[in-house]
Order: sequence, then C-alpha cells, then structure tokens
Amino acid sequence: TPKSAIPLPRLAVPDPPLFAHLSAAALEQPSDAFSPHAIASIANAVARAGLVDPPLFRYLSIAAQRKPPRLFSLQAAYNLVNAYERAGATDARLVAHLAATVLAAPAADLHEL
Repeated sequence: TPKSAIPLPRLAVPDPPLFAHLSAAALEQPSDAFSPHAIASIANAVARAGLVDPPLFRYLSIAAQRKPPRLFSLQAAYNLVNAYERAGATDARLVAHLAATVLAAPAADLHEL
C-alpha cells in the first residue's frame, strides 16, 4: 500500500438499512448517470456485503448493457461479472455484452486481473 493511501473503514457487519437506502437512491437515478466503474462498484459492494437485491442487479444490468463494451476497463468488467456470481445473480446477456471487452483485450492485459 502506498504511504499516501488512507485505509478505508470496513463494516464489520453489513448494514441492511444503509444498503436499502443506497439501493433506493441508485434506482432513482437515470441509468446513464453511472459510469461503467460505478456500476461495477455498486454491484461489488452489495455482493461483498452478502446482500440480495434483485431489483438493483436488474437495474445495473440494464445500465451496463446501455454502455458500449469498450467503455468498460478489464477490471470493471471482471468486478461486475464477479459481483453477479457472488450474489448468485445470473445474467447471460450482461456476460455476453461484457465478453466483448475481455475478448478484445490483448492477452498481456489479462494477467493484471
């Protein structure tokens, strides 16, 4: 960790009311309001907390599929697919959409994941 990095606090126990509030706020936003990185980060946070939020995951899938695959970094594509896997959410269309990012990446870039 670089010396300038400030460690972020981690919740010892997921706070369902907090996540429910954040989910509701996200669902109120237009789907184009989120960058590919933000879409992946939101999905990843919910999945890491071990929470189940099908409406949010459906919404994030729609938002992601409205973005050209080339806008997703390899890391964002990986994090998003991984979040869906951890959350037990299946979305073949989203995976197919993001596959274009991974398949277009040079092999040398894939080792960085």
